[in-house]
Amino acid sequence: MLRNNSRGSLRGLEISDPRGFKMYFQNEVPQGGISHGTMMANLALADDYKAFGRNIVSMSEKELPGGANMATEFFARLEDYTEKVIPVESIHSILVAVFDVGDWVWCKEKSQSKTVFFGGYTYIMRVIDQLVQRLDEPGKFSAYREGFSVGRSLATICREARALEGQHGRSKVGKAIAEEARYLTDEHESQIKEIVLGRIRVAAEDGSLLDSRSPSPLYCWKEMAALEEPKIWLADIIRDDQKLAEALETLLSYSWGGFDGEKKEPHLGPEQLRPFLVPSEIINRERAISDSDWLTATQRDAVNQFIREYDSAEQRANDTDSQVSVDP
Repeated sequence: MLRNNSRGSLRGLEISDPRGFKMYFQNEVPQGGISHGTMMANLALADDYKAFGRNIVSMSEKELPGGANMATEFFARLEDYTEKVIPVESIHSILVAVFDVGDWVWCKEKSQSKTVFFGGYTYIMRVIDQLVQRLDEPGKFSAYREGFSVGRSLATICREARALEGQHGRSKVGKAIAEEARYLTDEHESQIKEIVLGRIRVAAEDGSLLDSRSPSPLYCWKEMAALEEPKIWLADIIRDDQKLAEALETLLSYSWGGFDGEKKEPHLGPEQLRPFLVPSEIINRERAISDSDWLTATQRDAVNQFIREYDSAEQRANDTDSQVSVDP
């Protein structure tokens, strides 16, 4: 139930009643964060996954004081609502919405100057887990099946799919757990796997697989199919220099430090590339494009960081070889 508020009485309205949204939420960025009224206004649209998702996307374009986008703050606060406030009957729709638009919240953080606390990725995954736990097994399967089938956020879908695979001992995300504690039965997990693998292959075919600039789809593909599939696909598309830069940007990671979320250092060494690319085969091309004016700032980070870490690895290897050669 939505609570009464000084801006007008909403007493007696169900959380799904859109009138709450009209009274509370105008996509304005409140000073310092999101109010309880704004949270409830968004949740008033919970039973319409498309409308709920549109508001998440709109919030992702609003920056709060401190650098976080409004959608990240929304998911951070949503953890206070997942246990009791959100009705069970609204969970399915919320999950479908998250799998539809979740990438808009966290995938762009790689190109931002800072993140806040855990970042949108962690908050979204925690909200998904908290909501899913309240569903029975058929309800979990239904939400995953629809969300993974219609959702547009392939990185979010693949990250959750890897977690489900991990419960069955088939992914490096998470760990295998007892059969009775798994979210899905073996039969349902197998069906989900086929849905996700199909989505990945379609995205590879139409060229959208790297759009999120997240490596989750590549790792999911590697684990669900065979290592050679993503390697063969990448080897083909990176013949184009811009696609090569996109691939490195996708595999780039950052360390984030401090409570202010200041971005510290990029990371992209040969070991990060080796599951999908052969570092020695692309290093000279990376050197050739490192100063290209068509690179985005994040792509420039990726290209130059790979060159630095490749050269450092080569130097360490040479030093080791030299030490071995002079030892008696």
